[in-house]
Amino acid sequence: TSPFKEGDESSVDIYDGLDNGLTVSGRLIVSCCLAWTIIVSVLLRLVSSKTTLQAEYGKCQQQIKELMKKFKEIQAQNVILQNENQALKKNIS
Repeated sequence: TSPFKEGDESSVDIYDGLDNGLTVSGRLIVSCCLAWTIIVSVLLRLVSSKTTLQAEYGKCQQQIKELMKKFKEIQAQNVILQNENQALKKNIS
């Protein structure tokens, strides 16, 4: 029993509001759990997106290497054709 005396201004009820605190704490716990669930969900999606982007980046890097190789081959072929063209021009004149 509370030692609080109704109408006595020198008396303070230290138990006042404790019953209400349980429902607030319960709601706070539920809110924290919901927030945690949302945060974990967002992080999982970000990790998944990062993994997907890294895989795509790797594919792009490989394509760039292949294209650079082809470009160098075409450049070399172009030099050969230019030299042949110069030689033909000399033969014609």
